[in-house]
Amino acid sequence: MASQPENTNLKISRKPGIDEGRTDGIYHPAPDLQGKGKKQACIRWCFEMAKLLDDDNMQRFLLSGMLVFADKVITAEDSKQIKEWIMMTKVGQLFEEEKIQYGKEIEKNVTQNVTRRKELEFTEKMLCAGLSVKEVSEMMTVLTLEDVREIAGKMRHNSNTANG
Repeated sequence: MASQPENTNLKISRKPGIDEGRTDGIYHPAPDLQGKGKKQACIRWCFEMAKLLDDDNMQRFLLSGMLVFADKVITAEDSKQIKEWIMMTKVGQLFEEEKIQYGKEIEKNVTQNVTRRKELEFTEKMLCAGLSVKEVSEMMTVLTLEDVREIAGKMRHNSNTANG
């Protein structure tokens, strides 16, 4: 673990999950910067770390310095994001973070819905192939044992009404 650089009075944010005085995960040895891809990754990493600073003035100062220093290697998109972050008010930053979180939640819900639909299709096929309710439910990630039992019951009911 790298220690905090000497002669610095930077304070990293003590947001939830970051203990006061803890520096692991915050200060790292200088990364190998050979190659443009690694430089871009370092710029993005520095941007994310700067966003954690409590002091808005220090945050703007560091981000502005990054833009000047990295002018020759920074992508237009990264430059645009840093400039937008600098211009945002605290309320705007919170709104942006909430927007990102909302997008992640939507993505999770869509993924779960698609997975559920596919699992419903596969459950019927596996039950028709002779697998037990328990065997099928153990293969599912979204559907529960109760869901598989319900599907098996409906399939038996539909089979009885078709034959009866």
